[in-house]
Amino acid sequence: MDSSTGLIDSQTEDIFFDKRKMLSDANHSTFYIGPAESYMRTLSDLSQSTVRSYLRNIARIFDKNIEDFPWHQLDQDVVIYILDNLTKTGLAPGTVGSYLSAIKGVCLSALNKKTMSPERHHLINIIKKPKGSRIKKEGTLLSAENIKDLIKSCDQDLNKTKGVRDKAIIIILRGCGLRRTELINIRINRINFTEKKLTVVGKSNKEREIWFSDRVKEAISDWLGLINKASLQISDDNFLFLRAHKSGKIINQRICSQTIFDIFQAKQKLMMVKKFGPHDFRRTYITELINDGNAIEDIQGLVGHSSPETTRVYDLNKKRNLKKIGQDIVF
Repeated sequence: MDSSTGLIDSQTEDIFFDKRKMLSDANHSTFYIGPAESYMRTLSDLSQSTVRSYLRNIARIFDKNIEDFPWHQLDQDVVIYILDNLTKTGLAPGTVGSYLSAIKGVCLSALNKKTMSPERHHLINIIKKPKGSRIKKEGTLLSAENIKDLIKSCDQDLNKTKGVRDKAIIIILRGCGLRRTELINIRINRINFTEKKLTVVGKSNKEREIWFSDRVKEAISDWLGLINKASLQISDDNFLFLRAHKSGKIINQRICSQTIFDIFQAKQKLMMVKKFGPHDFRRTYITELINDGNAIEDIQGLVGHSSPETTRVYDLNKKRNLKKIGQDIVF
């Protein structure tokens, strides 16, 4: 490097030179990333999982897998054929529309990689989503009794460490309405116990503040108490929720999104309750806040939605007024 200019003055000193050379001919590079993988890397972990399943199902129509499917060779006729095939399997119009969005994302990636022509991409991009809708299975509204039973199961867990951690997870999910990815990425230094406030990073890398109750504060404090007793080198910016070994030892590794899902699957089997998932805590949080008469714009701010309409979608008691109107008719 030229010390006077700070610029790289030779190929041998250019740490990116080999990389550029290696990728100059993508078709012959073992490090080439296809349009499908390239598109998925732009998504969040949960979205990646969903889109990967969509693309896998599309590839299977042609007896291929994601890696060897020629995504760059898609054209309008093939995409229409795929959508027709998916519709015939009984998928709802909205779901078929989600498949189409995934296809368009991959095709945009292929366009950017110059493996798909602008003309072909345009013809795919103008395909409209199927019309129609289905009554959605909106999720499960978790009652106060459900939450009480879940917490009780944590208190009775033979693995005390796991019990305390899982109890904190349940109480935060119910008390703050977080997404799974937001929960697992909570850092200790983003918790303000004085103001009872939590700062998280949500979708689209948007940061927001959530205020919590004394019950949430107590649950977090109990879990942090166990962490502090463990012989771990914990920094202020450490992740809050760590792995718990079956021996009760805390491992200084952040839990993953799948762990949250697994926790509730196991509890459902023990409790014999109606099927529910981690996101049902968020739906319940929003529904109860609406039931209590809070302004939809305030709830939107707490849960990090881009519009109040999105927040309304999470309301599991949308028909509260319709029921009252219909049942109050007197004649």
